[in-house]
Amino acid sequence: MATPHVSGIIVLLTKAFPNLSMVEIKDCILKSGDPFWQESGKFQMEYNPLVHGNGRVNAVKAFDLAKK
Repeated sequence: MATPHVSGIIVLLTKAFPNLSMVEIKDCILKSGDPFWQESGKFQMEYNPLVHGNGRVNAVKAFDLAKK
């Protein structure tokens, strides 16, 4: 279910910042995620970003990173 959200953020970033490369846009999205695994404390296993992902997407933080 995250695919439509991430795709929408990519479209918004490409329209707002047409000079950014796809690698830069990907970095903005990956670095701006909210770490949901630290909030709940319910994980019974060690966190692994390759298995669990980089967190919940956050469009506002992604735009802030893109501005820099």
